[in-house]
Amino acid sequence: MEMCRPHILICGRKRAGKTTLIDRIIGETSLPVYGYKTQMVRDAGDEYGHVFIVPAGGGLVSETGRSSKTGRVSSTDRISSTVKDSINIRDSRTSIVNITGWTGENEVGIAGGRVIRVNPDVFNSIGCALVKGVGKDGDGMIVMDEIGYMEDEAEDFCAAVREAFDGDIPVLASIKRTEHASRHIDTILHHPRANVFMLTESNREEVYAKVSEIVKEWERNCDRSCDRNSDRNRARRGGAREI
Repeated sequence: MEMCRPHILICGRKRAGKTTLIDRIIGETSLPVYGYKTQMVRDAGDEYGHVFIVPAGGGLVSETGRSSKTGRVSSTDRISSTVKDSINIRDSRTSIVNITGWTGENEVGIAGGRVIRVNPDVFNSIGCALVKGVGKDGDGMIVMDEIGYMEDEAEDFCAAVREAFDGDIPVLASIKRTEHASRHIDTILHHPRANVFMLTESNREEVYAKVSEIVKEWERNCDRSCDRNSDRNRARRGGAREI
């Protein structure tokens, strides 16, 4: 890309609406969507759940699973109901399907009120692939929902996230406000190119409007870049014919 663009970082406490806002933007944008989302699956009433990392451009773990006789849906039932066809990876990123599968190898840990277990190898393998798996033309945006302290020990993944923030492809990310000490979170929060929006229940629409306008500018920049690339390609083809 020919110009550096500011990234968007949505910061807020649990249930502030960060994921809802990002999903809203994803649903409205014309840009290709890369990156990842994290999704928790747990039984109703359970404090802790299994956390999965999935492609931001399409869901991997379904919201509804096979109903059990008791009327509750267990974590196992939900995971078993997920099939590869539910992975909707846009554009040409079909290679990610082979990396993620559905089999639980994309589980990054168990968490709830606190982190019980972390699988740093999953962050370092699947997470890195999703963060780096952008289109060959360098268009679109990278979604990261969410950046947290679970991945502190996943050095390769943290480096990939920092590299994305240093890069030219715009990033739309969320980050949870927490008292938990995290070098990774601090580094991203203080990144010089991160536009940080503090999200609360009372300012959701205001923040959405501001974020939406920035994303629309990303789209306009992408359109202009595509036009310039098309002009250059036509010029090269024309020159070849003249020779």
